[in-house]
Amino acid sequence: YVAPAGGFEILDSGASFTVRAADGAVAVLSGGGSSRIMLVQNLTDATGQSVVIEDLVFERGYSSVNGRAGGVTIVNANATLRRCTFEDNVVEASSTGGGAIFAFGASTVFVDSCTFTANTSTNEGGAIRVDESSEMWVHGSVFEGNLTNVTGHRVSAAGGAIHMTRSKLVVGNSRFVDNRAGCIGGAIFALGLFD
Repeated sequence: YVAPAGGFEILDSGASFTVRAADGAVAVLSGGGSSRIMLVQNLTDATGQSVVIEDLVFERGYSSVNGRAGGVTIVNANATLRRCTFEDNVVEASSTGGGAIFAFGASTVFVDSCTFTANTSTNEGGAIRVDESSEMWVHGSVFEGNLTNVTGHRVSAAGGAIHMTRSKLVVGNSRFVDNRAGCIGGAIFALGLFD
């Protein structure tokens, strides 16, 4: 399934539901190297409703827009990503990152048994970027070959696999292999700002 310009959108759903492949099927959502793949967003505060995304492949998503991932962007929303694969998703925005996933705006995200391979960002978070008081739990997942040290990267490009700022991040039973940063934090970079 090739994403339309700007990607597939789930906006202000107001209901909990699941998006998944049919039993035994392999469903691939592709950005074709030129488009973002998916946006899950509430235009107001996050509600108790949750979108569950299962058993999908997100590949070759591309974003040059600040605040948008190549793969899945989650804004003011509650989401669970389970048994998904993220491959070759790219962000070349001027200031933000998150090749595979970018979560912000007080989102709550669960990442369970997912695989992240060869996702890149020129700024931060080759695979995942978490920001603005969001919460993310990562469990049983594999991060391999995700990069922020790509050609043209920002001097301070941190978090080869995950970059977290002003948020809550819990990672358990996960594996990080050959992830690289342009600055620091080949696997994970976490920054808390104190007033």
